[in-house]
Amino acid sequence: MTEHASTLARHIEAAIDAAATTTPSSAAGCQAVLAALLSAYRHTPRRELADAIDQLTARYADSLPRLDETLEGSAYHDAWMARAKACSDYDVPLLLAGLFREPLGDRLAQRAALLMRRPADPRINAAFVAMLCEPPALAQSMFRKLWTPMFAHLVKCGDTRGRGPLAQRLELPYGGESNFWPILYQRIRTNLQRMPADPPPLDETLSARVEALRTLITAIAPLPAAPITPPAPPSARALREQARARAAAEKAALVRRGADIPRDEAIEAQILADPEQVAPYSVYADWLSSRGSAWGELMSHQLAFEAMLRERPDDHAAHQKAERALERVTKRAVKACFAYLGQLHELVTWRRGFADALAAGPWYALDQHAEALGQLLREPWCRLLRDLALAFEAEAPWLLDVLPALGRLRSLSLRGSELAHVQPIAALASLEALALENCGRPDLAALQDARRLRRLEIDFSIFDDAAAEMLPELESLSVRIPCPDVRPPPDSPLWNLTHLARQRALVSLTLGGSRSQPHIDLGPLAKLSTLRHLAIRDAALRLETLSAPRSLERLTLDRLWAQDEAALDLSALGELGALRELELDTLYTERPISLQWIGKLTKLRKLTLDEEQIVDLSGLEELSALRELELRVSADLEPLGALAIETLVLAPKRRIRLGPLAKIASLRRLELSGDITHVTPLCQLPQLEELDIRYLWDSAERFAPLTKCVSLRSVRLDVLDDRHVGWLRALPALERIVARRVEASDLDALLHAPRLSRVVIEGTLDRATRGKVRTLTSALEKRALAARAHRR
Repeated sequence: MTEHASTLARHIEAAIDAAATTTPSSAAGCQAVLAALLSAYRHTPRRELADAIDQLTARYADSLPRLDETLEGSAYHDAWMARAKACSDYDVPLLLAGLFREPLGDRLAQRAALLMRRPADPRINAAFVAMLCEPPALAQSMFRKLWTPMFAHLVKCGDTRGRGPLAQRLELPYGGESNFWPILYQRIRTNLQRMPADPPPLDETLSARVEALRTLITAIAPLPAAPITPPAPPSARALREQARARAAAEKAALVRRGADIPRDEAIEAQILADPEQVAPYSVYADWLSSRGSAWGELMSHQLAFEAMLRERPDDHAAHQKAERALERVTKRAVKACFAYLGQLHELVTWRRGFADALAAGPWYALDQHAEALGQLLREPWCRLLRDLALAFEAEAPWLLDVLPALGRLRSLSLRGSELAHVQPIAALASLEALALENCGRPDLAALQDARRLRRLEIDFSIFDDAAAEMLPELESLSVRIPCPDVRPPPDSPLWNLTHLARQRALVSLTLGGSRSQPHIDLGPLAKLSTLRHLAIRDAALRLETLSAPRSLERLTLDRLWAQDEAALDLSALGELGALRELELDTLYTERPISLQWIGKLTKLRKLTLDEEQIVDLSGLEELSALRELELRVSADLEPLGALAIETLVLAPKRRIRLGPLAKIASLRRLELSGDITHVTPLCQLPQLEELDIRYLWDSAERFAPLTKCVSLRSVRLDVLDDRHVGWLRALPALERIVARRVEASDLDALLHAPRLSRVVIEGTLDRATRGKVRTLTSALEKRALAARAHRR
């Protein structure tokens, strides 16, 4: 007999001796036999020993004192954990009997983890196999916490009894439509291959001794069952509370709620107390899944997606795959639980199973869906709504009635429905941003109670001196005329901006003017010492009145009108020495616009020019601090050669030469669109890493010279066809391709690009093309994994 077999024989003989000397109904004797049997099993995990342990456990299991049956929720879980931490092998049947009592979710994972820390025990292994065959929780997030460690535990213990039940589970159909099931089946197949096969039978001597042991165990009389203490009868108060709860439940059942999503108000209270804590959502997801609700599956998928983004921020291929799966689950869950929404389901963004944002423009005809929209906003699943934007074409008097329930609202935008008052809006304690357009002329006095309100977008007709005085802490203000062709009344604040002097914290100001008024006097802006960003749109200005504060860093002039058909004189902008960003977009004038003044803006880092009358870029060469430039002009690019820009957006309004770009050695990101000549000069850019090609008016063959761009890492195209594949495959440093449409027949040719790791298609694909893209993506992922393994 080998040394291993000899040790096993000693353990079996110790168990026989303990069983032979055990007095009937002796708990101490059963403990001694169990200890000897477990020692034998942990030395050699054999099926015969596991069966003997199960036989012995059946003799004493009923005698174990039960946990307090009146305990519920966390109290029961804490009592179970305290009993388990005693690490008594004798208590295992008691612990297994209470393993699946609520609360489940993370609590179930904690209990299972505590059992996994124990030495090998066939009873625990059998319970784990039963859990895998009939899972009590279908949340995919539980794989990392529960199912993966459980599979590893079974493989480590070497218990072969689980092979049969797991193989039988694979022969059965999935237990539902959840994506949990295909993942579970794949894990079962994988781990069945890892589990050890059944060992050869014991030799005749050991087999006979095990049979003798089982005969002795049979002779042990079952221990008497532990007395059960009946729970105390409920008090009259408890009975009344139960009756009220039943009545409330029956009343709630009368309210249409899609597929009647079950609710647990205790868990919801934990979520509402701290909406950023992940654990309560996970518990709720498992609670809902255990009751067959599709909403639990949605919550689980969203939590798993968040976790993946945190843990694998650079795995873009996995992000895309998971995002597609999440879209399918969301569509299915919303259709099942909120069928009454119809097309409105497209408006809602869900986060962790709760509505996070709802935005709808007038094209959704919200007035025809007012009932469904009102019902949605009254749902408990909207209590964490943070952003709400609604545009109506008629009155919506019910809107103010639902706002008090949206206590977490941070941003509110309303358009088209007249408001009699704003008290419900002012009562939103979390409100930080408010936009009102065509909402009548409500009195804004109540908004002074909105202590956190910092951003306001409002019509000129209701923002006056009084409103400015009530809201002195605004950080962002946008005052506009809905129709720029309307002439504002004489008392309009757009005629005189002196009331803005009361704004002691204003950082951003947007003025939407009127083309029909003489001009806006910009002089009072000099008093706004905190102003950083100024935007003026649809206005007739005399810029010589601009006396902006020295703190101004960003200026946008959009759709400005020249006075008396004269040229717009922008030279006053040269006095804004602190300016870092400047945007000039669509300046209505018939005469050329000079930029000779722009060299004074020595701190300018970002410049956008979109105007046909800018035909000469002279002056730009003096902008030594400029790093980002966007040009939609008809001008020669020669002055750009002296710049140190890193990002360039080029969309010329006529054909231009790219030759001057070859001198910009610092250029890293380039976006091209429109009509250009050959691209050969781009090959001389030593640091060019990102190239975005949009709406170019020529064939793809002209891009062949770009194969010499040794630093090019990312390329974005409108159409990825075979002609583009021809030069893309030859780029030595290419890592990413983004395209809106695919027309290439041979995508596999891109595998010749040695460093390519990601291909992103943003548009809709037909089935055949989708298959090609998936095949390419899979091949790139395998190549990346092999490369990482090789580096290790």
